[in-house]
Amino acid sequence: MPYSIPPTWAYLEYPTAAKMNQYKSGLDAIYAQVGTYTMNVCVCRRISTVEHYYFVHLQRWLLYLGGGRIIDPTDINEPVTLTTGASWSSYDLSQIDWFYPGKLYQVQDVDCCMEDSTGF
Repeated sequence: MPYSIPPTWAYLEYPTAAKMNQYKSGLDAIYAQVGTYTMNVCVCRRISTVEHYYFVHLQRWLLYLGGGRIIDPTDINEPVTLTTGASWSSYDLSQIDWFYPGKLYQVQDVDCCMEDSTGF
């Protein structure tokens, strides 16, 4: 089954089983291509009203496109700067002393990002 982009929901629109199945079909198509443990799949489509991505820390590496910052949503720890590269870049999340598995964190101002078990 080929991948197709699921529709964007409108404000106050409620999910239905049919709409949720479109997301499942898309993820199944991606997993068929890359395998279920190869990478943490993310959607790389910037919406003008969305500037931040939230993650629960599971993998060692953050792969990202463009420059930005890693933010602790509690504002207790200092932000980490992600340098701008010509294309995809990786950041070793084990370098951040306030990170631990299951930690909620925010990535701001990047075009696209995902956690992965291997960097480059």
